[in-house]
Amino acid sequence: MHLSAVKDHTSHSIENIGVHFHNWPLHPRSRNPLRELQSILHLYRTIKQCKPDLLHLVTVKSVLYGGLIARLLNIQSVVFAISGRGYLYSSETESINVTKLLANRLYRFALGHRNSIVIVQNEHDLRFFVDHNLSSADRTRLIPGSGVDLNQYKPAEEPVKKNLPVVLFASRMLWDKGVDDFVAAAKLVNQNGIRAQFVLAGTTDPNNPRSVPKDWLEALPDQMGIKWIGHSDNMIELIKDASIVALPSRYGEGVPKILIEAAAMGRAIVTTNWPGCRDVVTHDYNGLLAEPGDTKTLADHIDKLISNPLLCEQYGKNGRAIAERTFSIEYVVDNTLKIYDELSRKV
Repeated sequence: MHLSAVKDHTSHSIENIGVHFHNWPLHPRSRNPLRELQSILHLYRTIKQCKPDLLHLVTVKSVLYGGLIARLLNIQSVVFAISGRGYLYSSETESINVTKLLANRLYRFALGHRNSIVIVQNEHDLRFFVDHNLSSADRTRLIPGSGVDLNQYKPAEEPVKKNLPVVLFASRMLWDKGVDDFVAAAKLVNQNGIRAQFVLAGTTDPNNPRSVPKDWLEALPDQMGIKWIGHSDNMIELIKDASIVALPSRYGEGVPKILIEAAAMGRAIVTTNWPGCRDVVTHDYNGLLAEPGDTKTLADHIDKLISNPLLCEQYGKNGRAIAERTFSIEYVVDNTLKIYDELSRKV
């Protein structure tokens, strides 16, 4: 059974492989109490009707609401998949800090199911959940990311240099993903003439308070080699056309999907010394790290790789080796199934 709030074409593809799909009317960033209560009641009725032996919950609201319901309905086993802690835990305003305290209490209760395991994607989150007593060490597992199909995302030759090298930023257009830092670094690299094309791919998120305004993206200076192309359905081709993939994130990442896809395809990476990002990139091995917000170092790293195609190639080979060891979809699925088996044996 798969239960989510997704578009119709996604539900059809899920049902076509024989999985029962139930739509969940959920608004991920809503703070309307009535709307949230309706979502919780709908989820409660669906889980009660389906009577699952094991409940696998992904994303913050699913974990919090589903964890509460699992305890009320005495569901036998629960897997909580924490794919990063998001905007809430990457901000430090006073109001946000109060909300964090509430969120920690909710997490502690939701994750307290007697037969459950918490999956996190990076070492920083593992320590956070254990150190804050949100989950015990023996019930917390590290599975780095959601995996990548290494047969689809495979090493690609460097793009033919008919034009300038391409530096790709692919993500949701959120300030905390480093959109502004990427653009600032691009301007520094190209300030004395265009040395590379800087491409931003991804959608805006009007419901997110940290979304980059569409008019800001549309006004990016194409004459300086910087362009926003919006959503893309073909990430493989985008990465194939790029020489460097950059993600200067300061967001509450799990493990950024774009980074493991770039590593799998043998692309050099420039990213931040930040949880989730540094779990993919080892500095001066398969890419280069800069501190969050340090646009000068970010630009210097990009400039260094533009000037040294052989270094890009070596980083790419090293990245593919890391992907094969750690980030394959088979690795993720195998370890998740082991968790299912472990929980089922405790019933």
